[in-house]
This record gives sequence, structure tokens and C-alpha cells, in this order.
Amino acid sequence: MKKRFGYKAAFVVLGFVVTANVLLLVLDREFPDRRALIIPLWIINAPGLPLGMVLGAQMGESEITTWDYVVAISIGTFGSFFWAALAGLIFRRKKQPDRR
Repeated sequence: MKKRFGYKAAFVVLGFVVTANVLLLVLDREFPDRRALIIPLWIINAPGLPLGMVLGAQMGESEITTWDYVVAISIGTFGSFFWAALAGLIFRRKKQPDRR
């Protein structure tokens, strides 16, 4: 019997992860160098970090540019969609048999 992707679980997790990511980023800006904020942020964004390494090769050392913000947003977005897809796969439902 096939299983269907759990869209509801995926959307709930996507909303939670995006909200947590934004909240942690705001708190990290207000209270810098707090490990209690940095560790969950790294865990949430871990799937997107290789993407950041590929895209971040063009980053400069001296000043923050628009490209740096694009890379940071892409890391967070990729991580959020990764966790949502994982939740959708884990919490998928069995397909109902056809009734005839």
C-alpha cells in the first residue's frame, strides 16, 4: 500500500521552523554571542550550510553586500524546506483503497 506525503505536517513544520529561525536571528542581534541562541540556529540551518559554502565563495571580507544577505536568506530557506520535507515524509498517511 502506498503512502501519501504529509502536506499538513510539512506546512506546520515549515511555519514553525521559519518562525523559530526569525526569532532566533532577532534575539541573536539583540544578545550577541549567546550559545543558547547560536546552537539552535546552527541546527535549524545545518542542511543549508553546504549551499552557503558554495554561494559564499564570492563573499567579501571587508563589507556586507547584498549578495551576503542573499546567501544568508538562501541558507535559512533551504534549511526550512529541508525540515518541512523531512516531516512530510515521516508523517505521511496511508493511501485509502478505492471503493467500487
